[in-house]
Amino acid sequence: MTDEYDIVLLDDSSIKNYHWEEILNHRKTLRLENPNPDLSVVPTIVIDQSEKYYFMPDPFSGFIHIYDLSGNHIRTIGGMGSGPGEFRIIRDIALGIDNSLWLYDPALKRISIFKYPDYDYYETILLDDTIYKMIMTSDSMFIGYTLHKEHIVNKYDKTGTVINRGYHHNNEWLRLFTARFQEGGITKSFNENLFYLIYPSEEFSIYEIDYDFNINKVIKSEKQTKFRPHIRNIPNHLSPYEYTEEHINWWKSFPHIIRLYTLEPNYIVVLMYEMITINTWVFYLNIYTCDGVSITEGLPIPENARIIGTLGSNLLVTYDIKSEDRVDLKVEFYEIKELR
Repeated sequence: MTDEYDIVLLDDSSIKNYHWEEILNHRKTLRLENPNPDLSVVPTIVIDQSEKYYFMPDPFSGFIHIYDLSGNHIRTIGGMGSGPGEFRIIRDIALGIDNSLWLYDPALKRISIFKYPDYDYYETILLDDTIYKMIMTSDSMFIGYTLHKEHIVNKYDKTGTVINRGYHHNNEWLRLFTARFQEGGITKSFNENLFYLIYPSEEFSIYEIDYDFNINKVIKSEKQTKFRPHIRNIPNHLSPYEYTEEHINWWKSFPHIIRLYTLEPNYIVVLMYEMITINTWVFYLNIYTCDGVSITEGLPIPENARIIGTLGSNLLVTYDIKSEDRVDLKVEFYEIKELR
């Protein structure tokens, strides 16, 4: 890993506080036939590279539902269990360069691959590590992000063997303490063979890193704000393996980064939450350009809304609406408005 990289300080000269409808334009609603009456929201959704199918994993049933682009349910694969092509829980989903479907199960510590074009079960990759997020590289390998290891990004070959240990967390206690909450993440950059990384740290920074784990650029802040959480006053006297009232009170003192996304043509989106009570969380978005211009921070996400991913220039949102007549599931597509 090289020590030579560019540092980009966030440019706040044009940052504004927006309401949801002021900055995001609703483009369309995708209605999906609901194969599971107990499912009220879309957990996440991806589209294949040929743009013929949507895939929606149901994390707790182990099923993956396949739809055409009109939202018609075509087929269900997977299922609950520990046999080939089955899952205890689905944590992440990705598409390989050959358009195959990769799904990660943290309970079984393995990736199941379903092969294009029919998406029948193909093979299993066993991992020694627990990962939160994976991205596919251009050489048929993949990078996994985790806080359960000292090196929080690692590169794996097609057998699940680690071939390169990457970025090292700079605070071991903080890594252990935040590991249980699956904070931070990785996402592909706009540049080929690069990805972005953000993780819980004493500095708010977004790293652009190549697939050999050389840092290309760091986007960082000169100042601390509520929505650029620089984790301070770390209670080192507490055990990272316990969860007491003192842990909770410290946890409630600042927002927490849980996901990182990119939106075309050049936006980086940071999803975070703030714990109000043990059962009440409020979610926010920060939006920056990839060259470090701050667009907005602390954008409140509407009540009952969940960010479930991005597709190109579209931010994908589902709403948890309680209803006895749960015929369709809905995904709302939003784009960032042209700002003046």
